[in-house]
Amino acid sequence: MKLPRRLKNEEIMVKVDHLTEKDVTLVLYTKPTVIMNIMDETFGPDGWQVEHTAIPKGNGHMTMLCKVSVYDENRKTWISRDDAGEPVGSHSDKSQATDALKRACALFGVAKELKTMPEEIIVPAFRPKTDENNNAVKRNGFQETETLINITKNDDGSLSCMDRFSIVQYLLDDTGNICALCIKDDTTGKRIFTRDYRNNSIPKPSAIAPLSAAELARFSMLKADMGAFARKGNTIGELQPDELRWLFGRTKSTDIKRGCLEIAEAIPEYKEEFVTAGFNPDELLKEFREDR
Repeated sequence: MKLPRRLKNEEIMVKVDHLTEKDVTLVLYTKPTVIMNIMDETFGPDGWQVEHTAIPKGNGHMTMLCKVSVYDENRKTWISRDDAGEPVGSHSDKSQATDALKRACALFGVAKELKTMPEEIIVPAFRPKTDENNNAVKRNGFQETETLINITKNDDGSLSCMDRFSIVQYLLDDTGNICALCIKDDTTGKRIFTRDYRNNSIPKPSAIAPLSAAELARFSMLKADMGAFARKGNTIGELQPDELRWLFGRTKSTDIKRGCLEIAEAIPEYKEEFVTAGFNPDELLKEFREDR
């Protein structure tokens, strides 16, 4: 039986599946027309057919089953595969039928690569701003951040994201699974997600969620309570990496200790200073947050 081609970059859509004030979860999908075009290209317009069946679930709802049949020229016979769809949005029957079609065609290999991501695509809405030498950029002693994805808080308290996304590049391994992926936010112009799994190293999601810029600023404004920094009235956000690490090791204030860790978690060069000195900001910060 013929094998379908892989999806082109422009045939893969990226949409928001879930969002918080701090991050966005994205999913990959493609349009039904793309699926049908690839089926036509692979098996010919008359070489495949579709049959939908609505099956009562007993609670007033229906499950939509889609059977896709492909004619095998070598065996001179029709081969059928089927799958059920999941309802999406208010048009449940239509969405189920579309989803069932996609799932059934995936059993013949069409767009199946979309289901092979080794991890969820979770992208922070912002990140610490750095210069060309990867040093933290500060203003008035506070770490600046740059927006990766625009998240809007609506009048009713709900969140929305109207940004548009696109695939910059993706690669498949010998088994047809995604082994590298790069996604761009076309609205902000930033490359927001880049992964390369070809070294068989799947990054583990961080157990520590980043703070918002406002939350980080609150900790940065805490006054140092030890040494010359206390006498000068320095805030911990004004300290250099080695100074912040020194303060963390000597202060008795749990708030200042946590503030030092929050800054270290947000800024790579500060985190490196802590790790080099034998501290694990991830584990320490996790304990501080759980105690609150």
